This record gives sequence, C-alpha cells and structure tokens, in this order.
Amino acid sequence: GQGRMTGISAEGVEFQQKNAYSFSENPLDVKGTNSTRLGTAGEVLARYTLKNIYPNSLSVYYGYNTIPISPLTKPSAFFSLLFHLLLLGLGLFLLLRKSIIGVGILFYFGALFPYINLIAPAPGIFAERMTYFASVGFILAVIGGTIYIVNKHPKWMKIVAGIMVAYILILSIKSFSRAGDWK
Repeated sequence: GQGRMTGISAEGVEFQQKNAYSFSENPLDVKGTNSTRLGTAGEVLARYTLKNIYPNSLSVYYGYNTIPISPLTKPSAFFSLLFHLLLLGLGLFLLLRKSIIGVGILFYFGALFPYINLIAPAPGIFAERMTYFASVGFILAVIGGTIYIVNKHPKWMKIVAGIMVAYILILSIKSFSRAGDWK
C-alpha cells in the first residue's frame, strides 16, 4: 500500500480508505512519507501537551493549516518527538518502579495515541476534545510529581503548595472566563 507506514495491517489500510477525511478536515497527505507522519505527530503532540498545561486559544474546529504538515527534519517537530519519546521512556521506567507518575504518563500517551495522526489521519488534524480522557493521565502525573517532590523535600511544602494553588487559581479563572463562550 502506497502512502502507509511500514507495519500497518491490511485491515488498517481498509479502515483508512473507508474513513478518509477531506483535505480541509485533515491535510495530512495519506500518501505522505514516514518523515512527514512522524514530524506532524511531533507537532500535534506538542500542541496537545501545551493545551493540557494551559488551555489557551481554544477552538471548536482545527482543520486545514492549523498545524503545519512537517517533516521530521523540522527542528520543532524533531525536538517535540524527542521530548515526548524521552517522556514515554520515563513513564515506562517509573511504571516499573510502581510510581503513579509512570501510570499517569503512560495513560496520557495511550489515550492520545489514536489522535496524533501517526497511523492514520484523525478527524481534524488536532482537537483538544481528544485530550479529555488523556488529561486524566496528565493530572495523575502532575499530582504524583507534586507528592514526590514534597516527600523528597519536605521543606518545600509551602512553596509547592503555593505553586499548585496559583496554578489551580489560574486554570479556574480561565475556566470561568471560557464558560461565557457556551451561552
């Protein structure tokens, strides 16, 4: 099959052909190279992670030209993919050490994997609604990391608590201001 990554089953190709999206919905070329798929996956992962940290400039629809179709040689795509692969490796390492941080990281990646356009284009090249389930893993990792820091450095308790309260306050304000968009 032309345009598919090595290792995709015949069933996967059949699904991809039956569920093809228009160019305006997801401009990732089905006949693209592995470099283009990996690079674009890196760009999409960066956007998902940044939206989980701070959900700014949200939209009901991300389609054509929202995220550039990027080869793996593009520095932002390469470093995003490298960062996320290292984070995935950290998640595996921490899971083996029975850490909730590892569970959170792997949950995050497992829930996001179908939507990073690596195996087949997803509906819309990017959609923050796809991160709702994955955000459970993100929050697990953040809470686990916070507990780890406080346990390792008890003197930092007030500083860490202050940072977490400030972060929650910022997200609460953002959530409250965003609620007006739904009226």
